[in-house]
Amino acid sequence: MPSESTSSERRKVAVVGAGPVGCLNACYLAKQGFQVDLFELRHDLRRDERMSAGRSINIALSERGRNALRAVGLEQVVLDKSVPMSSRMIHKPLPDGTMQLYEVPYGVYGECIYSVSRRLINEVLLDCAEQFDNVNLHFSHKLEQIDTKNGTASFTVMESPFDKADGSEMADEDEKNKPLSKGQKKKLKEQKKKGQGKEEKGEQEESVKLEPGSKPSYPFEFVFGCDGANSRVRQQMMREDAINFSQTYIEHAYKELTIYPATEAEKDKFPHYPFKMAVNHLHIWPRGDFMLIALPNPDGSFTCTIFMPTKNFKQLETGGDAAVLAFCKQHFPDMVDLVGEEQLLKDYNENKVSRLAYIKMFPFSTGKMCLMGDAAHATVPFYGQGMNCGMEDVFEFHKILDELNPGKQVPGVISPNAPFTPEIMATAAERYGVQRKPDADGIIQLSLDNYIEMRASVADPLFLFKKKVDNILYKLMPQSWIPQYTMVSFTNIPYSEVIRRRDKQNSILSTVAQSAIGAAGAAVLGA
Repeated sequence: MPSESTSSERRKVAVVGAGPVGCLNACYLAKQGFQVDLFELRHDLRRDERMSAGRSINIALSERGRNALRAVGLEQVVLDKSVPMSSRMIHKPLPDGTMQLYEVPYGVYGECIYSVSRRLINEVLLDCAEQFDNVNLHFSHKLEQIDTKNGTASFTVMESPFDKADGSEMADEDEKNKPLSKGQKKKLKEQKKKGQGKEEKGEQEESVKLEPGSKPSYPFEFVFGCDGANSRVRQQMMREDAINFSQTYIEHAYKELTIYPATEAEKDKFPHYPFKMAVNHLHIWPRGDFMLIALPNPDGSFTCTIFMPTKNFKQLETGGDAAVLAFCKQHFPDMVDLVGEEQLLKDYNENKVSRLAYIKMFPFSTGKMCLMGDAAHATVPFYGQGMNCGMEDVFEFHKILDELNPGKQVPGVISPNAPFTPEIMATAAERYGVQRKPDADGIIQLSLDNYIEMRASVADPLFLFKKKVDNILYKLMPQSWIPQYTMVSFTNIPYSEVIRRRDKQNSILSTVAQSAIGAAGAAVLGA
């Protein structure tokens, strides 16, 4: 994808971290005419079916992420590969041993969030970034040092599974012959055209393959750290400036399991074939202090996650397979039936328990460095907003940068040839950090609160009553009353403002609920 500015005019920007947030930021920067170097510690996940896109629970894509994707024309591409979920499907055990299933809709007008694998969305964004001729991708690059004074970033090239010890292509024929992605094909074609032109001018350049262990340096005028909760860019920032930072582990952890698609032989057994459960829902088994959730995947499977206190996981580990099976049969019997005991134990033992933590820090930028996504504000996954919030970071930063654009000629339209100096970038980063900090803290609090709702409240009749009143008031007063979940998932209202409105509305809902309970009690006594 050509840029409107020449390479000599482009400002050099480095983006460290080629996850969804980093790739999206690279696309935004490329559209503005920057020369972008995108670095990733791991190798190219598109070339390795065995590799996950980082340990991550399925992504629930909602409006904030969709809005950020929309700006680079990728919203529909991702939605087409996602599964819509219009409600929670609650699995509640009854005293007689049966399981009651009921829906709790996300919105009043059929609004949906979308279940999508992190790997898939990462691949789509990598392909997009790769199509720009002013984006260079560098895989297996471990950041070692950022020299802001001289404007260089130093890396160590890590060994890739696609390289032999001698640096040549690995012997695995399946990987060697794996088809290139659309982005790789398009860029290769463009590079060939450029190469032919250079040969005609006698200026053909040879590409140099970097060997594992080599330590290249790259020039930059600004660096974005989109490299996750263990950000090395953040570590560099903390060496240079006074950064307030905290990482807090919660007492709960998680483990992933899978409900596999139904086979052809089971087709008549499952009405939602190839899915074994109703498909357009986020399934929840709320059990008070812990829960199981299941998100649908396009292939007919469900990605399941058990969230519970770390001590409970340790108790199961001590008890072995018998304890695991007894626990799952007691609390999630319908899930056990769908997975099968043997497969359940296999998956449980193969997938490790992962801890959950959130990160708070400030400022988000210093000098020529700026953090986005989990690098700045990792949260717990109970609202499905981690990636959505990170993508919103990208959108909001570039909105601020656009406002500072000294060469903008048309309001709302970015000029790709605008003279973005490092000083302007630093100003945009500072404003972005001040603006996003209250919202970053806000989504952490909202996520922690939502965990209580998911594992306990959704099975509470009082909660369900208040939910109905909440939706009725929304229908009656849509401009002044918006339910919390709608604000978070289906609007772009700042998270900090969501909390302010939520607290006010919850006070009213509690009063209404108490009045209703009092009236019902009086009616009973009067009878």
